[in-house]
Formats: sequence, structure tokens, C-alpha cells
Amino acid sequence: MKKFTLLFAMLIGIFSSAWADVTPGNYFIKNKRSGKYAVWKGDATRIGQSSSKQLAAIWTVTSDGKLGNQATSNFYASTTSFTATGKTVYIVASTLNTGYYAVSENEDITQVTCWDDQGSHTTVGYWKHVSGDAEGTSWEVIPVSDEEVTHYKLLPTYNELRQQALAAYNSVKSIDPTNLITSVDQLSSPYTESTEGSLAGAIDKDPSTFWHSAWSGEQAATAHGTHYLQISNIPAGDIQMTYTRRNNTSDQLTSAKIQGVNGNIVIDLGTVNFPYSQPGETLKDIFTLDQTYEAIRILEQSTSNTGQHPGCWHIAELQFNQVDLFRTAAPTEAAALKAELDKEITYIRQQDIDDLQNAYNAYSAAIPVEFTVSIDGAEGGVIYKENTYMNGQVFEAPVTLSTDDLEAVAVTGYTPDIAIEGQTINVKYYNEYVPALPEDKPYLSIGVKAKTFTTTTSAGDNDHWYIMTQTRDGESPMYDNVSALYRSSAGKNINGQAVADNNERYLVRFIPTEYEGVYNIQFSTGRFIQTTLKTGSAKGAGMYFVYNINGEDTHIGWNKTTNGTTKADRVDNNGPSYNVSFWGSGEITSTGGNNDWSIYPVEFVSYTIIPLQNAIANAQTYVGNIGTEFGQYSGLTEVELANAIAAAQQALTSTDMNEINAAIATLNTEVNKLSINLPVAGDYLRIKGTVHKQYIGNSLATNGKYSRTEDAEEAIVYFDGTTLRNVSTGKYYHVAGSWTWADKNNAQTISFAEGVFGKYAVMCDNVCLFDADGSVDRGANVDPSSPSTDTRYTSWILESAEANMANMRITDAGWGTFYAPFAVDMPAGVKAYTGEMQNGWIRMNELTNGYIPANTGVVVELVEGEPFESDLEPSATQPNEVVPSCYTGNTTGTTMAMEVGDYLLQKQNDVVGWYKVEGEGFTLARNRCYLSKDDVPAPNQSRTFFGFAPDDATGINSIATEAKTKADGKYMVNGQIVVVKAGKAYYMNGTEVK
Repeated sequence: MKKFTLLFAMLIGIFSSAWADVTPGNYFIKNKRSGKYAVWKGDATRIGQSSSKQLAAIWTVTSDGKLGNQATSNFYASTTSFTATGKTVYIVASTLNTGYYAVSENEDITQVTCWDDQGSHTTVGYWKHVSGDAEGTSWEVIPVSDEEVTHYKLLPTYNELRQQALAAYNSVKSIDPTNLITSVDQLSSPYTESTEGSLAGAIDKDPSTFWHSAWSGEQAATAHGTHYLQISNIPAGDIQMTYTRRNNTSDQLTSAKIQGVNGNIVIDLGTVNFPYSQPGETLKDIFTLDQTYEAIRILEQSTSNTGQHPGCWHIAELQFNQVDLFRTAAPTEAAALKAELDKEITYIRQQDIDDLQNAYNAYSAAIPVEFTVSIDGAEGGVIYKENTYMNGQVFEAPVTLSTDDLEAVAVTGYTPDIAIEGQTINVKYYNEYVPALPEDKPYLSIGVKAKTFTTTTSAGDNDHWYIMTQTRDGESPMYDNVSALYRSSAGKNINGQAVADNNERYLVRFIPTEYEGVYNIQFSTGRFIQTTLKTGSAKGAGMYFVYNINGEDTHIGWNKTTNGTTKADRVDNNGPSYNVSFWGSGEITSTGGNNDWSIYPVEFVSYTIIPLQNAIANAQTYVGNIGTEFGQYSGLTEVELANAIAAAQQALTSTDMNEINAAIATLNTEVNKLSINLPVAGDYLRIKGTVHKQYIGNSLATNGKYSRTEDAEEAIVYFDGTTLRNVSTGKYYHVAGSWTWADKNNAQTISFAEGVFGKYAVMCDNVCLFDADGSVDRGANVDPSSPSTDTRYTSWILESAEANMANMRITDAGWGTFYAPFAVDMPAGVKAYTGEMQNGWIRMNELTNGYIPANTGVVVELVEGEPFESDLEPSATQPNEVVPSCYTGNTTGTTMAMEVGDYLLQKQNDVVGWYKVEGEGFTLARNRCYLSKDDVPAPNQSRTFFGFAPDDATGINSIATEAKTKADGKYMVNGQIVVVKAGKAYYMNGTEVK
């Protein structure tokens, strides 16, 4: 696999107004929210988006401010067209995101629509900058060098040539006749059936004997993926596995994993598939051993058994041989071509294409692609491709076929041209299209939606495989289910580059027939789509017209045809989890419906680096999400994450599995440090759906479910650590049965969990809140009944509503504390007191001006009404002045940990007062205050209590262990007055206490 190292220059400088102010040149334009590049869509009506850099993503800025596209040479003219002349386009500092820019047709971006990535849409839309999503209308402008422009122009030509050359290089393999399995001592399995089928039966060259895995006793396989056979002493390299079936109709192996075993470590090396035709047949497949293992394991994945023990299987004969993938017939030409295929290129030049073409031509001249065998007499001969199936048997060159053989071939669907004596008989047979995928069939990437497709010409053509999806509903892929074709209900994340499970079920290719525009369609399972839309052998392959609907790029229609000239049944599908069917007939002329399909090209890579690629892709998903706000990850800095990814990328070129595994472990260790910033007690939030971009509101819809709102003030909720209260109504979340708001006693537990990257799952008593589909006919209410299979609808954006409100809470003890960064009006039925330390006791000074000052810690007393919790707005009339108080407020914005020695207001043994913190674990919520140990005079710092009495006295200097006597509104301890109230004079031991 050729490696590209794309180096891009960094954008330098700040653009102030129009495109005309930008240095004329070429640029990529990349969206902040989607991370995708703006590309010319191809239909000259809108700008599209792509996750990859390409020629259509290169935009040319002219000296007069025009914006052109390298792929078309046309200029941007308006929101709906491109023209030869175009118009001035403006790029202006975003104002919403520092370092990003808005792209519009007018310099005043607050008055006109700007480019916007339009959420999940494939095109760039238009949105008013001041009211749209700040990230959707924010763009990076990245310079593109002349070398890069040339690179992207030549890239399609180079890739096509390289694919042809690579296919030719790998088209013929030299098989070493030396058998690698020579002794039964090399075979082992803990699953051998005790009543029949010994290990020796698998290598004794007698197809009537066999090895059978356990079908009786405790080891009987009740599930697939259990029974295996191991072979030791197999060297590293490319290995051909020859497998002869037992002459029995049941328990036939149809697919298996090849695994490398070193001690307790088992590594998947790939999957081999054995399409079942008949008992006794011999099949072959090739897999690669990246190193020498203690043993090679053949682990069953599927069989023809549908009975009680589906995982049981057997082998009549088994043999391994080495394969030379590096040509020996023309070593000079092969080495020169291999050097060109392995060349590392930063930017493709015309010289690179010429060098590869010359090496390819020299190699092709030296190496014949096919074998030709001439046979004397009337028996004639045959031209055929190596390693292909004929009547269930694999023939290898050279071979002699009798006339009877040829007739048998013709009966099973092959087309012989009967020759006269002395001439070669040429036999064309479909099984030259038995898939020869890379041994373990991994995907490197699923490409951008293709305009059309390229046909395949042979089994060795691995450059023209596609995933086929339906345009209308979800873009989930069609797959081979044998009995019928289906579309996956899981949604294989086509644009997200996910590797599909059982990926051979999803890959298709198009094989030309003798009719123009008509093809046989084959899955990489080896099966062809039949005329019934089931899959089977090449003999029954159906012929299908496959074409661009109305000639439009990326829109594919296909019809069954019986004569190669008439478009008969249309191929249709109603959506994910439905089977593919016929609906209507005739050429398809409408796009966007159930007959409109898309295809995505697939590229392969060596299996050994796939886990590392996946780890890197996972780590890269976090880039841009590191931070401290909601929806961000903490535990690792941007620089640390970038360094970890860069270190892992260096191992991508390694062939040492130990080095690759070490890189994976190191990267995963770093990524595991990341954790999402979840809300904590005391936070004020707004909860917004990721699909609709609307908040959960403070009212209910007519169907009793929570409404959505765009009013940010209606949406503010307070999180106390376990429940959510809407600030504007004072009511709590309650979603069981009636989906309504409730009082504190009936509030349900709310928690937040990590969802999709940077988003949240909101759990109500462990059930996800679900935001209904955004289609108009689906309603606009929040449905908490169950999680959705589409994670977009159970993912939420949390916005901070910090500093908008201050929370006051007075418990049934009748007292509380309060602190706010702004002045608030005094609530009805509440008194508030500042504190003043005086000679070992606290004087409580009542605030009588009708408000609580800003940044002033107070004790609040409930003198009328019920205990409550309320969110107070800043006072509209009072100044934000500070009044002296000995109490310190929580200014951290969230819950803060208390230090040992500080004092918290508590109720103990029916006494409310300030109690010293003697150990760790005490916390203080936002908008609360405490008595700091630093504000207690030195002589009293050993005190464990400062208190006050709710009905008379306002401060005491100790707690008496003896019984107290209440007289004349004063507390007596040992006959002495020890409490005072502001405005009264008392004497203690002859000294006036004020």
C-alpha cells in the first residue's frame, strides 16, 4: 500500500474584510463544526462537503475577490449557481469564534446569510450569522500550494494506474509444492470427537477418512466460533490452505478465522471463506502470516449445520503450502515495479505517473497474465486463470481436459468453444470471478460517494469493490443474507469510516456482460445476485442494468433485464432492516426515492495496522474537545493528546507487531485519561437536543410530554446533584407515567452520562430522555419512554447558565446561609443577618433595607411560610455594594470542599449553629457561606461551636453541658448571662457586654 504524507502550510495572518484582501491563491475552506471541507458538489447548484481533501475542495481566490473552483474552473455566483464570471465573496472575522471566519455575499455578515454546514446534510447551506449555529457558520481558510494543486489534479489518474499495476503484480502466484504439514504431531484440538474422526484422518491423503470436531459430550458445539484445529511449525509468509470436504452433506465448514497463537495470546489474522457447493470438493484460499507463531488456529465461524450443534465441522484432507507473491519469472522487472508501488510520494507529479507507467509496461511485457496450455490431438486445450473453480474442483496449471470434461463444464454454466483437431480449446467460465480479496479482507477506508462505478475484470481485481446504500433513508448498506438481500438496521456509519462486521457480506462489484450497461453483481462472499434477488453461484447470476438516474452523478438505479436490452423490474428498498425487492418496472427517472441508490468505493490495507489505525481514529475524535466547559473532555491537554497521536502514527509504517501493539497500548493509556466534564451540584444548565437545537422548555405540550423551546430563559434548570428544577416555574422533573413537573418530594433522580463525543445522555431514573425525530409529522416533544437506536436523539448539549441566578434554600430547621455575586431583593417571610465577631461570640446584625447586598455572606431565617428552595434574580434596583460580614461565600461556581477547622451551619441535637469541621468530606454548595477559621480570633480558634437561638438571643459563646434555664427571654448558664441580642445591654461578671 502506497503511503502519502500530505503536508499543508499553516494559515498566517488575519483577514479583515473581503476576499479581495486575501492574497490571490488557492485555499481549502474547512468548517469548524463538521470538520469537513467545502467542495464543488458536481451539479453546480450548491456547495457540498467532504471529509477529505480533494481537487473539488480547492478554491481559487482571484485578485478581484472572485472565488473559483479548481475542479470546474467556474466561479461562485450566488447561493444557487456557478458561472464563468462569478461575483465578489467576502470572508469576515467570525465574531462568534475567534480565529474563524464567516463566508458570505456581503461584508455585513449580521444582515445576510453566510455559509453554514447545515448539520448532518451533505451540502453547505445558508444561515444568518448572528442567529445561526456559531460553529456551523465558522470556517478555517487553509492555503494550498501549487504542488498540492497539481497533486490533487493528478491523483485520480495516478490511483487508477497504481491499482492496475498492483493487480497485475499480484495476479500470478507461484505455489511451492513442498507440503508444510508432514506429521499428525503438528495437529491438535481440544474438541476432537471421541467416537469418530481422528486428527490423523485429516492428513492421510485418503478423502474417505476425516477429522471431526465434537458433536457429543460436554464439548459439543452449541454455538459458532467455538471449535478449532491448530497446526504447528508453519513458517511466516503467504500460505495457501487446501481443504477437501468430507463426502457428507452435513457439518460442512463455510467460513473460518485464521488466528496466530503464542502462549495465551491469540491474534486474528484474517478470515477464509469456503462457498459450499457439494461434498468432497476441494477448495483453496490464501492468508498471510506476519510472523512465525507457535501454532496456527483454524476457528470455525459458520457451517452448513442448522441443527442442534451448528458449530461442529470436519476436514477430509488439509494441507498448507507456501506462496511466492514476489515474482521470480522476471525479477528485474518485478523489483522495479515493486519499487514504484512502494514509493513514498508527498505530492504527485507527472514524472511519478510516467515512472510508474514505464515500470508497469515493462513488467506486463515480461509476465504473462494467463497460462495457455496446448494439448495434442482432438482433446484440445484450455485457457484459464489459475486457482479458479470448475465443477467444485480447483485446477492448477498445467492441466489436460478431455472432451467429456468440457461437456461437463458447459452443463454447469460455462461456455466452451469446441475446437477442431490440432487447435486450442478456449473455455470461458464465470468462476474466474471467485473473489481474491486481501486475505483478511479489512477495509482501509470507505471513500466519498462515487459518481458512478468502475467494473471489474478478474478475480484479482481488488480495486473496484463498493458498498451499496440507498439514498433516501439512512445510507445503511445492502448485504448478502443468502435467502434475500437486506439493508442493515444498524447503520454502518458509512461516512464515519466504520469497518463493517462480516465485511465480506457488504462488498459488491460489477462484472460486465456482453450487453452495454448490463452487469452481473457479485458480493465478496463469492455469491452473485440472482434474478430472484437472492444470492447464489455464478451459474444463476442475474443480469442488471446499472446506470446513473437521469445521468446525475451519485444517483444509481438498477433494473433486472432478461434480454440485455429492456429495463424490466426496478430494484427497490423501503429502508434499513427491510429486504431488497422489485417494485415497478422501466427506467428510473426520479431521485430521492426507494429506487435511488448510492455506492461508496472501498480501499484495503494490511490487517496488522488496522487496530492501530482504529486507535488513532478514536483518539483523533477527541481533538478539539479538550477543555473545561460542558461537552468537553478533561484529563489531557491538547498538546499531550497531539503528541500521543503523532507518536502512534510513527508506528504505522512498522511491520513489527510488537512495536504496533506497544503503540496501541501507549495511545490507549493516554486516551483513557480523558473524561467528560459532567454537571455537579449547584450548576445552572440549559439542555438542548443535538438534532433540533432546541431546549427542553418549562411547559408541557398537548400530549403531556415536555415541550421544546428556543427561549433560553425558559430553559434554565438548577441541578442539585440528584434532581433538576426549572428556574422559571420552580418545579422539578418528573417523567414516570405522566411526564409532568412535580414538587421536590416527587422529583425523580436525574443523572448525566457520557454520550457521543462531547455530548451527554440525560438519564431519568436510568431511562434515557429521547428527543423525537425532527420531521414535521413526528411532533416536537421530548419523549423519555426509552433510548433510541439512533444515538443522535438521545444525545444532548448542555449549556452553562452560570451567574444568571442565585439559589437560596431554607430547610425545616428554619435557617440557612446565602451568598450571591449580585444584590437580590429580600424574599417574603425571610430575615437575613450579617455576622460580626466580638470577643468570642458572633453578633448577628439584621438587614432591614429590603435586600441582601452583593458578595455578602448572611444567615437567613424563615419567619413566615414553609421551608423552600428558590432561584433569585439580580435585583433590578439595588446596587451591588458589599456589607461587612464575618461569613465567607462560596465563589468557586460549584460545590467546594471544606477545610478542617472551618465552621459550617448545621443542626445537631436540635441546636442550630456554626460547627467546626473536624474531618474531610464536608462540602459547601454554590450560593452558600461558611465561617472561615481565618476569621476567628486566635483565642477562640480551638472552639468547636458558635451558635445563636432562633427565638431570642442572637449569639452564644459556648454550649452548656448542663440544662439551660430560660428566663426573661435570656439563656442562663451556671447562673450567668452568656447571650446577648443587638440593641440590648447585658453584664457578665460586672462587665457590660454589647
